[in-house]
Amino acid sequence: MNTKKGVLFSFGKFTRILDAGWHVVLPIFQSFQKVDVRTRAVDVPEQEAITKDNVSIRINAVLYYKIFDASKSVLAVKDFLVCSESTSTDYDAKCRRCRYTR
Repeated sequence: MNTKKGVLFSFGKFTRILDAGWHVVLPIFQSFQKVDVRTRAVDVPEQEAITKDNVSIRINAVLYYKIFDASKSVLAVKDFLVCSESTSTDYDAKCRRCRYTR
């Protein structure tokens, strides 16, 4: 199973997804970005909340995620790792820090 994939850009535009192995990339005309497609775990910091019946609770969680489409993780979000971690810790962070493009 491949653990990394590459997203190839020609003249700054998406061309294709590269699997593991040798590939010729012309540095003047082409560039690529590596994407780790393994399952990752992110520890969400402990948060305190108050329920409807005024009981204080502490919430601790672990977020597991896996990238299925390497091109979308590079093209659709400005910074995928920061966006996924900040969205898991704070719901409003999705609106503030992560700018999704379509």
